[in-house]
Parts: sequence; C-alpha cells; structure tokens
Amino acid sequence: MMQERGGICVQEIVKKAGLAQSTVSKYLSDLQDCGLLLSERHGKWTYYRRDEKNIQLLVQQLATEL
Repeated sequence: MMQERGGICVQEIVKKAGLAQSTVSKYLSDLQDCGLLLSERHGKWTYYRRDEKNIQLLVQQLATEL
C-alpha cells in the first residue's frame, strides 16, 4: 500500500496501467532519471513516489518559458 511504504509498488502500477512490467519499469526509470520520481527499496520491492519539489520546479520553469 502507498501509505505504508511512502510510495506505490511497481506491481500496483503494472496492474493499473495494463502494461508489461518491463515497460512500466523503463518508464519509471526514465522518470526517476529526470528527477520526477523518488524510489525506495523494501526487501525485493521498490516503491515509487513523486518528487514534489522537482515537479514544482519543472512547473515553474515551464511557466517561465511558455
């Protein structure tokens, strides 16, 4: 559960997205590389959550540029 681990497990995202785990993992990795997601490992599971600080910085940057 998201509240228990501070994020959402990849398996839950896969279920909701209806995509292959490899596809979801690649997208999550890309978003993490861009600084928009944070990840935390708990045993064999990785939990992801939004990086609100960087998302707000991106929004501000877009507002300035556009």
